[in-house]
Amino acid sequence: MQESREELLVAELKVFRRRADGRGVELAGSAVALEVELQRWVEAGLEASEAVGS
Repeated sequence: MQESREELLVAELKVFRRRADGRGVELAGSAVALEVELQRWVEAGLEASEAVGS
């Protein structure tokens, strides 16, 4: 079953901090504003790459 483009663009974004020992730790709390902005950047990049490719 093939997924639609809209389904592929929706993803849960997680933010991590690298500890001194090199391990990643997921940051807790509300990062909604950051996630929304990151999603906009990702989508804008996808749209730009599609425009160049067509």
